[in-house]
Amino acid sequence: MKAFLFIFFMSCNAAVFSQANVVVEWTTRTNLPETETIYYHPDTKLIWENFEGAPIDMGIVAAITFSGFGYQAEMKTVDGKSILKIKVYCYFNKKKSWVKPGKKTDEILQHEQLHFDISYLSACKFVEKIKKSDFPNGNIKAVLPELYNESVKSMDILQDEYDSQTQNGRNKVNQAAWIKQLSDWLVPYLPY
Repeated sequence: MKAFLFIFFMSCNAAVFSQANVVVEWTTRTNLPETETIYYHPDTKLIWENFEGAPIDMGIVAAITFSGFGYQAEMKTVDGKSILKIKVYCYFNKKKSWVKPGKKTDEILQHEQLHFDISYLSACKFVEKIKKSDFPNGNIKAVLPELYNESVKSMDILQDEYDSQTQNGRNKVNQAAWIKQLSDWLVPYLPY
């Protein structure tokens, strides 16, 4: 299962710009609490000790991964040129993620890891959308949140499809298919 927190912070230090140079980078420096947050890295996998939240009785649900992605944006003018700097991050919240007692199996942990992987994939697609956008008429304040909201909606749909098709990880055949498919989808976004 999944739960998400979508955070965004945008500050524009100038009024309206007709065209801006857009710089996008990944960050692990945000306003999220350091002790509660794990930032996504392809080589770092979740472990059960990361799930610090108190379990909630949700029927057959064994665990919850509370993950998502966000961004920070800042507009600056340097030598008369507009620069839009966007920092994107993908995170896992330890205090809001939980596992029921007796459910700490490798299979369930792998299922939960894929929820975090889906959040990362969605963040990568958000970055692609930013890079392809020309922010027409300097309409950055409207376009950037729109791109973000579209990406979040796509992520939610993918997360729901994953849980539905795998029956929250209980359908082993479909779970294996999702592991393979998601691995293939992530290849273009891996740093190596």
